[in-house]
Amino acid sequence: MAAVGCGKSTGTLSGTVSYKGHALKGGNVILVSTSGGASSAAPIQPDGTYKIENLRSGQYKVCVETFSLKTASQSSMPNMGSGGRTPGAPGSQGGKEKNEAPAGANVPEGYKMSGPPAAMNKENAARYVEIPVTYATPDQTPLTVEVKGGNQDHPINLD
Repeated sequence: MAAVGCGKSTGTLSGTVSYKGHALKGGNVILVSTSGGASSAAPIQPDGTYKIENLRSGQYKVCVETFSLKTASQSSMPNMGSGGRTPGAPGSQGGKEKNEAPAGANVPEGYKMSGPPAAMNKENAARYVEIPVTYATPDQTPLTVEVKGGNQDHPINLD
């Protein structure tokens, strides 16, 4: 006979992430198990919401980071553009990147290329909000949550 109900239950954690009363427009929420279990993460949507599914019940440290949205120029790193050339340098097409498949590529009908990296960086930069780094590391974050079976609403309010 198989035992029923012996495993830990799973749940879904969702809510809105805010900093100083304003919803964050990007970044990530990371849950780190305090019992050595698996960690889980989810992106923060442009409306400030996040949703992490299939979490094993238990205690977690809650980390929030937004630094992944920073562009190279915001990070004081040189913008190398495509092909390792600095935009505007000879042979760099004046800093503009093509958004088309290479000549002769077999592209399925209806397929659309994603935006160029420069456009993605600009979009991410507009969503970036600097928050204290203490929220990004499990050793320093003061935030915790107990995940139980089922759906849980868990707003994350950063000061």
